[in-house]
Amino acid sequence: MGERLDIVATFPDDEVRTSLDSSRIGREYPRHLGYSPMPVTDRLHGTLDALVLKSLSAEPRHGFGILRWIADRTDDFVQVEEGSLYPALYRMERDGLLIAEWGFTDAGRRAKFYSITAKGRRQLTAETRELRAFIAAITPVLLPA
Repeated sequence: MGERLDIVATFPDDEVRTSLDSSRIGREYPRHLGYSPMPVTDRLHGTLDALVLKSLSAEPRHGFGILRWIADRTDDFVQVEEGSLYPALYRMERDGLLIAEWGFTDAGRRAKFYSITAKGRRQLTAETRELRAFIAAITPVLLPA
C-alpha cells in the first residue's frame, strides 16, 4: 500500500473530503484519457516546466524574458519568482530539455539565452496532454454545470 493522500476541497456551500492510496495512482485512475498522474507535490513544478518550455517554443529567451512572457500571457495572474525560475532552468538544461548560450539583451547586457531542444518539445507535448487531461478530470468536480 502506498502513501495515503488526504484531499480537502472547500467551497462556499460545501466541503469535499477524500483519501486515496498513492500506489493506485497510475494503475486505476483515468489512463484512458492519456492521463499519467503526477504526484500532487509535483503539480506546480510540472506546470512551471511546461510554462518555461512553452515560452521558448517560438524563440530563445533570457530568464527575465521568460518571466515577462509568462506574466504577459497570463495577464499577470502567474508571477514566477526568480528563485523558482533559475533553479528550474538549470535543472531543465541538465536534463537536456534546454540549451543555453551567452548573448546580449536589447539593452546590451550580457545574459544567458535558453532554447528548447527536441527532447524539450516532446516533454512540452507530454506536459500539455497531461495538464489537459487533469483539467478535464477536475472541472466537473470543481466547476459543475
